[in-house]
Amino acid sequence: KPLPGSGGTGGFIGTHLCCHMSGDTHQAFHAAIREVFVTGSATQLESRIEPEDAQPIDLDARFGPCLNGDEVVSVVVIVTDITEKKRMSRQLADTYATIERVNRFLVGREARNLSLKREVNTLLGQEGKPPKYLWILCPCSKLWKA
Repeated sequence: KPLPGSGGTGGFIGTHLCCHMSGDTHQAFHAAIREVFVTGSATQLESRIEPEDAQPIDLDARFGPCLNGDEVVSVVVIVTDITEKKRMSRQLADTYATIERVNRFLVGREARNLSLKREVNTLLGQEGKPPKYLWILCPCSKLWKA
């Protein structure tokens, strides 16, 4: 069965999935299998394959032992396409960073506005005039215009 997003079988049928992985990822995939054989414990690995004829595919591979008594006789590998999840996660992080930048800008601008209003009140006071901006401190410790 073709992987989602692969635009067909992508050359996956009849080949080992790890053969479509780059060097370090390929080695990590085999290391995870060896780890399950040695420890008898399940493990997980996120990786990426980059087919020549399709977009890169992000994968989550879970490796579990098949036991015969106490002996690991084989490893079951379940691979899930998490490309869309990764894309949404990056998009969410980018949106959060944009919100942070806008927030810093707005907070800075508001602080500058408050500073200017205090300065106007100070100058008016020096001329013997009443302040233009009256502020009261509310019980929740936020400034409110009177």
